[in-house]
Amino acid sequence: MPVSPVCVSRRCIEVSSRPERTVQKLDKVVNNYKPVKDHIVNIEYEARKKSEGKRDRKDKSEVQDLLFKYFEMHQYWAFSDLVNKTRQPPAFLKEVLKEIGHYNTKNPHKNTWELKEEYRHYSKDSGQPGPSSTS
Repeated sequence: MPVSPVCVSRRCIEVSSRPERTVQKLDKVVNNYKPVKDHIVNIEYEARKKSEGKRDRKDKSEVQDLLFKYFEMHQYWAFSDLVNKTRQPPAFLKEVLKEIGHYNTKNPHKNTWELKEEYRHYSKDSGQPGPSSTS
């Protein structure tokens, strides 16, 4: 059965005039999850943070000893790693590091700290701890 153009245009107008969204009546309760004031992960993090307490400044010599110990393990350290290891305030740690360390700004060890020449106890050619070549 052939379809007339009038019928096609009428159907097109009806379809386009129908609203895209319609209201539906709900017969049963929809289970939506209610918002939580604070998630369990956040509560645990806050509790752990409180138990650790604030980062108290240790004596400058103690911090230097800690830094020397860590620099014996690795030659280059990222600042964030040193903050986490020493548990010192970042401003204080940077102040101590400026005295005993050198900040690398070029590759291959960009954005890392290493000890100044006078504090190193390893030979220049190997980069590993060992007898000093200045002795």
